[in-house]
Amino acid sequence: GLDFQPHKLNYFITNGLLGDPAAQVKFQISAKYGGIGTSEFRKYLPLYFAYTQKSFWNIGKPSAPFQENNYNPEVFLDYPIPENRLKLNHVVLGGEHESNGRDGAESRSWNRLSLLFSFAIDTKKVLEQKGVLSADKYSAYLKVWEAYGYEDQDDFLRSLGSNKRFLDYAGKGELGLSIRDLPLISKIALLKNNQLDFKTRIFRDWDKGSWEIGYHQNIPATNFFVYVQYWDGYGESLQRFSERDTKWKAGLSFFF
Repeated sequence: GLDFQPHKLNYFITNGLLGDPAAQVKFQISAKYGGIGTSEFRKYLPLYFAYTQKSFWNIGKPSAPFQENNYNPEVFLDYPIPENRLKLNHVVLGGEHESNGRDGAESRSWNRLSLLFSFAIDTKKVLEQKGVLSADKYSAYLKVWEAYGYEDQDDFLRSLGSNKRFLDYAGKGELGLSIRDLPLISKIALLKNNQLDFKTRIFRDWDKGSWEIGYHQNIPATNFFVYVQYWDGYGESLQRFSERDTKWKAGLSFFF
């Protein structure tokens, strides 16, 4: 049967509370389905289907409207790699679509064929894989893609008189790094299960990049984590990909 698992990070975070006109909730829900076919089939074709939705909810405005939803279905093959000197532990080959679900002038969508390499950099001591936390002290990934179907965004930029292209903002890849159990913080028993994440787009225009930093702190005896996220740059959402934002948000990340 189908094996239902978490995929990308699941979280609810906000920069303010009700009554603050600038308050916005950002949340992401993501899951994947695997376990398709026999064990022999999965050995050669470890096939997964996934869906991620990222939403921006303006809770501080009258009627609390949703500013935007981004929808991201995927299909991919995820190959585990035996232990090796390069510390490479997974190779993922996939295809995905991302859209804001609108049409006409407000339509934003693109497709990607991608190749992802993930690394377990420090495997001397395997840690407890708790919730959103990695089992490795240091882990990293490199994802590169060939994009197509983004003409709507290029048309939008031309309508503004810009000579930029969508991929100048979205890039042609992404680099991520995670550090588990930060040294000073983890000396405190209640704070020992934590993780710092960093990711950025690569192969894009030098001044149109983005940086996302996230800190997770486990709430003891639960699969919930206090989550603080800092965003700086372009492309946080599809609708506003050409606008620069600098934001702090805090809330919960979680595992199911």
